[in-house]
Amino acid sequence: MSLPALGEQLTEATVAVMSSEKQTTRTATHRDLRYGFIAFLNEVKPQAELKDLCAELFRDFVKWLDSPGPDGKPKRSYFDKLHKLSSLKKLIGRLSPKLSALGVDHEIPVNSWSGQNTQRGKGKETIPFEQFVDLLAAAIKAYEEQVKEIDPLLTKVDKKVAALLETGQKEFDTVEGLSAVIIERYDGMLPEREWLKKKDNKLFEAIEGFGYTGFARIINPQVNDLIPAFIILQCFTHWNEQPLCCLRITDIDKNAGVLHNKYKLSSHKVRANKMVFRSFAKGDEVFNPCNVVDFIERWTKHMRRSAPERIKHDLFLYASKFKNRKVEAVRSLAQPLGALYTLSLDRKLKFFQERGLEPAGANALRQAGSDHLRDLLKDSEKVRILLSHSSVTTTDGNYRSSEAQRHDEVALAGAMAMKERHQDSAGKIDPRGHYEDRSAATPGYDCLDPFQSPIVGQVPGRMCTAYGFCPVCPTKVMRLDDVSWARRIQLQQRYKQAALTMGSARFNQRYGPASEALNASLLRLTDSDLARIGRLNLNPIPELE
Repeated sequence: MSLPALGEQLTEATVAVMSSEKQTTRTATHRDLRYGFIAFLNEVKPQAELKDLCAELFRDFVKWLDSPGPDGKPKRSYFDKLHKLSSLKKLIGRLSPKLSALGVDHEIPVNSWSGQNTQRGKGKETIPFEQFVDLLAAAIKAYEEQVKEIDPLLTKVDKKVAALLETGQKEFDTVEGLSAVIIERYDGMLPEREWLKKKDNKLFEAIEGFGYTGFARIINPQVNDLIPAFIILQCFTHWNEQPLCCLRITDIDKNAGVLHNKYKLSSHKVRANKMVFRSFAKGDEVFNPCNVVDFIERWTKHMRRSAPERIKHDLFLYASKFKNRKVEAVRSLAQPLGALYTLSLDRKLKFFQERGLEPAGANALRQAGSDHLRDLLKDSEKVRILLSHSSVTTTDGNYRSSEAQRHDEVALAGAMAMKERHQDSAGKIDPRGHYEDRSAATPGYDCLDPFQSPIVGQVPGRMCTAYGFCPVCPTKVMRLDDVSWARRIQLQQRYKQAALTMGSARFNQRYGPASEALNASLLRLTDSDLARIGRLNLNPIPELE
C-alpha cells in the first residue's frame, strides 16, 4: 500500500474489517479493496490524507469504477463494481469515528448501477455437449501435434545434456547439441535475441543458423503452447480456472490407488479454502491426463532451474515474452493478472476462435460436463462429489443449465403425477416394481397420451387410472418384448380370477371387451414363445377387483 500519509490508517481499518469475516469473504474483501479503492487512491490521489476521505472523493471513485476501457466498453462488470463499492462501505464504516471527529462528510453514494444487471432472473445457458466434444477434440488434435513434434526432440536433448555433463564436449552442429549448450550455459533459459547477440555472439550465430524460434519452442514453451494441455485437463478434471492454474508437481501423486496405477491430482481452491482432488488411471492414449501431466512437466523441466522458488514446482510454467527485465523470464499460470486468472481464459478463447469454433470458458465447460454427468449417473450427489462441491445445493443451483433445470422440472412434475395416480388407483398402478416406463395404467403397455384417456370415468388433464382397460384403449401401444408379453399373460390370469369373483354378467359388462382384445393379441404367441416367456420370474401384478 504506497500511500505515505494514509497507509497506516487504511491498513488498520482493513485488518479490522477482515478480522470479523470468514476466510473466503476475507479473501474477496482484500481483493476488492486492493484493486478497488486503494488502486483508485494510488492512481488519482496518492498523497491523500484522512481528511480527504469525503463524499466528493467517493463520488469520483464511483465514476472511476464506471470508466470505460480503451475499446470504449465497460472495464468492470456490474457485480465487480458492486463488490468494490461494498468493500469501500466496510472500510469507511471502520474509519467513521475518526472522520466524524474531523467533521468530514463521508457519506457513501448509493448504488447507481441497479439497472445494469441485465442477467437478473435468467437461467444459466450452457454449450451443447456436441460443442463440448468439438472443443475437446480440437485441443487433443493440437496437443497430439505438439507431442509428435516436441517429444522426440526432448529425448535427444536430454541425452545431449547428460553427455555434455559427462564429457564436457560441446556440439554446435545439431539442434539437440546446441540446445544442451544453451541449457547448461544459461540455466535452462534461452536469452533474449538482442542480448545474446551482444554478449555471446558465437552462440547467437550458431542459433540463428537453425532458427531462434525453434530453440525457444523446444527449451522454453510460451503460454500459448500450454493451452491445448490446459484445455484437456480442464475438460477431464472439471476444475475451475484457479485450481488448475495453481496445480503443482509436488501435489501430484503418481503412484496412487491400490495397484499404484493412478495419478492423483490435488490443488488448493482459494475461494472454498480447501483442496480439490482428481484421480485418473494410467493409459496409453496420448491425451490421457497422466500422460499430459508427464509431458508438460518434462517440457518445462529445464526452465525450472531459473524459476523463482515460489513457482518452481508449478506445473504450468512458461517463458515470458516481455523484454522488460523487471518482468521475470519464467512465469506461471498460477500468477494472476489483476487478481484474476484471466491469462489462460483469454488464450483459450483465442485458441478456439482460430480454429473456427465457438469459444467457451471454464464455467461453460463445467456446466456442459456436469449436465452430461447428471444424464449418465442420474444422481446429483455423485455429480457433487465429482465436482468437489460442499453441498448438492451448490451443484444443482450453479452448475445446471436452463435446459437441465427444465428437464428436472418436467421429471419432478412427472413424479408428482405418478404419485397422485398411485394414490387414486389405491396402489394398483405402481411403477416402482417394473423396469419399463409406466405411462400406461397397465403393465405391458405404453400410452400415447395418459392425460387424455378416452376410457369412461377418467378426468381430462389427470393421469389415467383405468387399470386393466388398456387392451381395449385406442391410445395404447403394445410392448413386444418378452417381459411385456409375460405381463399380458399375467393380466389374462387376473381376468379369469375376476370373472370367478365378480360373476360372468358383471365381469362381461365391465371387463368383457378388454378381455376379448387381450385374448386376441395373445393368439400370435407360439409354443416356443410361451416356453421362453414361462421361464421368466416376475413379481405379480395387482388384482383387478
